[in-house]
Amino acid sequence: MKNSIVFIYERANIIANIIIAVFMLLSINWTMTGHMNWSASLLSFFTILTFIIELRIMDEYKDYEKDKIANTTRPLPRGLITLQECLKLIYLFLGALWLFALLAFLLFGTQPALWLIVVNIWLYLMYKEFFVGTNLSNYPLIYAVTHQIIIIPLVFFIVSLINPELVYSLKTVGFSLLLLGSFFTYEVGRKLNPAADKVLKTYLSIYGPYITALILAVLLIIPLYGAYLLNAFFWELYPVLIIYAHLPLIIIKPNYYKKIEGLIGLFLIYNMLFLAIKFLIG
Repeated sequence: MKNSIVFIYERANIIANIIIAVFMLLSINWTMTGHMNWSASLLSFFTILTFIIELRIMDEYKDYEKDKIANTTRPLPRGLITLQECLKLIYLFLGALWLFALLAFLLFGTQPALWLIVVNIWLYLMYKEFFVGTNLSNYPLIYAVTHQIIIIPLVFFIVSLINPELVYSLKTVGFSLLLLGSFFTYEVGRKLNPAADKVLKTYLSIYGPYITALILAVLLIIPLYGAYLLNAFFWELYPVLIIYAHLPLIIIKPNYYKKIEGLIGLFLIYNMLFLAIKFLIG
């Protein structure tokens, strides 16, 4: 048990993800209701945190063979826990998510429960690689789409708890796109090291610097449009332009990758919080 806790602590970035969950809930609450819905937010918080931890554990399990070569200091390759113990953690946290779906049904009704069921089924399909084995991983961009799209039903679940009347509104669509674009940009932009081992199959190693920069440029349009639907276009425009200004570094100064990765990380955190700030300052 102790080693499992250490494993989760090392790979799930608990503190960072608590901050992301809190920021996300502040923004959704104040955008959708103008105040905090505490009971809905409490269930949402634990669901988000459990969901993120489950994603990380699943990634560790699926990346084991690659990590034995390229990331030998990570918990699984160095033997902190076994693959079988990791598998038990996957099913433990997935079980917790199904329990939250039951609680959502009992406390808040059918709609949020159904959205969380969609999330849980999709999450299981991700764990099973959609039953196509390693074939999907040979197409990194398609793989990423199938693994990022889950953010949309997760947002719909949260909104259906906090303010069910707005579930199918443009606000919810806008927030879904804001988060989808932010996490998708982060997924591509956090792996820009030109010296990364080829076995990791980063976007940079597969598509090259020009296509990778183009992918990021296109992805940034998604949160920008989401912000537009939320009447917050200019709040998003300026950080997007800052990242656009740095994208050429991927091509002309690839060793500056940490600067771009840092900016994209800050961009993700900013997008979790700026709607709450916008609400507070009027």
